Amino acid sequence: MLKTCTAAREWLLANTQFLGITAAVLVVTHLAQFQVRVSMLQKMKANPHLLWELGHFVHVLKTWCILFSGIFIMGNQKTIYHWDVGGSLHWYDILATMGQYVGMKFHLPSLNVAFSYTLGTVVAITGKLLPHSIDSVEVGDRVCFTWFFEKMFENI
Repeated sequence: MLKTCTAAREWLLANTQFLGITAAVLVVTHLAQFQVRVSMLQKMKANPHLLWELGHFVHVLKTWCILFSGIFIMGNQKTIYHWDVGGSLHWYDILATMGQYVGMKFHLPSLNVAFSYTLGTVVAITGKLLPHSIDSVEVGDRVCFTWFFEKMFENI
């Protein structure tokens, strides 16, 4: 378990600038969510026993610079039409894509919308409310980062 914490902390430190993008996206798209998340992060850092009680890695908290409780990283995969089950109806999840690839779309079928999901695209979405899907990559390689906030942290 300690090895996992060390690897997570190293990854967080190496990617602090990139991960800070999520905070900037929240400031622009949902200022109230940004303010609540900053307050929650400060509270968790001041009271790390709250995380211990939830069974999370307190050691990672020292370098946690993200306003979300988790990150899901996926490479070169199509995601089928789905709703995100773990999030909140009131908060945005942030999706960002990186890589060198061609031909991918992000779909919001309930709104009858699809848009090009090209390199560097960042999407703020309430994934629990809006079903969505992402095409597979036609040519090249893609990594998609999804930042989310687990419901269990809402009451900290």
